[in-house]
Amino acid sequence: MNATTNYQLSQWDASDRVLRTDFNADNAKIDAALKAIADQAQRAERAIEQANYREYNQMLKQLYAGQSPEQPTHILFDAFLDNSRIASTSEGVSVSKTPPGLRLSSPQYITGTAITKPYSIDTKISYLQLIQRRSPSSAQGVAIRWNGTGAWVNLDRDRVNIEENLQKELGITDIYKPLARKGTSFEIKWDLSWTDKEMPQVTIYDFVVFLT
Repeated sequence: MNATTNYQLSQWDASDRVLRTDFNADNAKIDAALKAIADQAQRAERAIEQANYREYNQMLKQLYAGQSPEQPTHILFDAFLDNSRIASTSEGVSVSKTPPGLRLSSPQYITGTAITKPYSIDTKISYLQLIQRRSPSSAQGVAIRWNGTGAWVNLDRDRVNIEENLQKELGITDIYKPLARKGTSFEIKWDLSWTDKEMPQVTIYDFVVFLT
């Protein structure tokens, strides 16, 4: 019995005996080859995503530097590529990979909560600014607490307007400005909700924290 050149799959001649084991072996080779192709495509897709996020982060630095007299000393960017930075979520809230985002999508729940794991502050800081990109027509409250203890501070109280061109370029909805200091850590809590029960989902696509 002959075999194909690349994957050594069975090639029967008229006089060859056809065996089930040959078919099984061929299927195993095909399955392994397809899996290798899928893994390679996934790695390439992830590399493109990461390159896009790095470019996006750099664009944020450049744009923000032109809007403020104080150059940010550090930028924390999280695009929800996975749930490794999420400490807890309520029912109906999950991390979506395509596209990356924090999503409230259960039709049974019109409110939900997600809390991040602590982010350490290791730079000299006078304040931090939190920017989030989210789906339109959604209403979320954002809160923060220091060192994982104490009461949550509602950042809506500290909302400030951002430059119109920055908002237009990045699709940013909100920016917040609470106090911060070196040597502390902070967590972010989102209260995701919608008022229209017909709305299919609410998504926070990513967030950026400027530590200045």
